Amino acid sequence: MLSKITKNEWIFTACLSLIIVIIVLMPYLYGYFTTPGNMEFTGVTFNQDYSYFSMIQQAREGHFLFKNFYTSEDHRAIFFRPLFLLMGLFARIFNLSNAFTFHFFKIVFVIAFIFVAYKFISIFFKEKIHRKICLVILCFSS
Repeated sequence: MLSKITKNEWIFTACLSLIIVIIVLMPYLYGYFTTPGNMEFTGVTFNQDYSYFSMIQQAREGHFLFKNFYTSEDHRAIFFRPLFLLMGLFARIFNLSNAFTFHFFKIVFVIAFIFVAYKFISIFFKEKIHRKICLVILCFSS
């Protein structure tokens, strides 16, 4: 049976979401703000981000199947990645950079995940404190 979630619980969930978003974005913000004036921060802290940006760019260009440009193997565009297709179309429609689009979607999905997770947790725990503890453990464990 679903327990009613109070306004204070949603406020707690929103505050925790904000904390998680800040933690997730910290390496990128650090890179952006500490880049010397004669250089440009690309929005990448891990090499894997380049392949993500590549798929976003391919979707911007109208491709529905993607190639992995970061492999030495010769291959056709065979990978269907709906999320990156959506991100690329979003970037093309709103004329946004691939890096901004990637980080924007990251923020949106982190927040959505935390709220959906709290709703799911409320199915199993009746006590508010148990729900909050469970959500904190979920957010900070790996």
